[in-house]
Amino acid sequence: MQSAFLLSIDGYPHGEWSQVINTSYGGQHIAKLELLTYPFVWRLAHFFGNLQTREVAYQNIFFEGSRRLGIDIPFYPVGGAANASLLYLILRVCLDSDVQSILELGVGQSTLLLNELRKRKPLEITSVENDAAWAEFVRKRVDHEVIVAPLRSATIDGVDTQVYDVGGKLGDRRFDLMIVDGPIGFNVRRRSRWGCIEFARKHLADDYVVVIDDAHRRGEMDTVKHLRTLLNARGPCNVGLSMGTCAQIVLASAQFRHVIMF
Repeated sequence: MQSAFLLSIDGYPHGEWSQVINTSYGGQHIAKLELLTYPFVWRLAHFFGNLQTREVAYQNIFFEGSRRLGIDIPFYPVGGAANASLLYLILRVCLDSDVQSILELGVGQSTLLLNELRKRKPLEITSVENDAAWAEFVRKRVDHEVIVAPLRSATIDGVDTQVYDVGGKLGDRRFDLMIVDGPIGFNVRRRSRWGCIEFARKHLADDYVVVIDDAHRRGEMDTVKHLRTLLNARGPCNVGLSMGTCAQIVLASAQFRHVIMF
């Protein structure tokens, strides 16, 4: 039965997808990750509307959590914006872990959320965006640092890619949460957002959480696989998954391993 459904998520080979997300917590396989080692489930879930149902559940949880925190600005988790499962995940990680410094690659709805959370918990936030007009639009609505960084060509671990050119604006700062939702990745079939690897090497703290959006796409999964290999060299890199209409992969060091269960 299994062999009849060895399909791919956005063309990503079944075996490699399984290798990337299969993980364990306390010796027990995480059921939702184990399930996704059969990528046909993703296709079927889209077809039958299960992911839309999950997205609505994430929306309800997120909006209720925001209301209880007194956050009264509007959020629009539709279209190309951050979807509800990403907003929920950011909310949970920031509130239910000890992260203190955040590097966000790509700005939008998530930036507005981070700004609101910063008013309620001590958080140091730096957001990076290559689109100057969009960065300015968002900057007017937040109180934290938004860096406009044009994309430059770079070769990272043998891969030609585009990376945010922040110059020396980040200095030697280290961040314990990195959110990867930029630059635009839907038009890059392989090794999408590969430039985040450079930021992870230079600016990711020893104890860390990395949230990678659009992890259902082949290009992002290439990057997840390579980044996880690099982080495993520091020590065990724990992996989690959130799945609404878009998927997010969470990579976490031992100190933050509980966040993979969110």
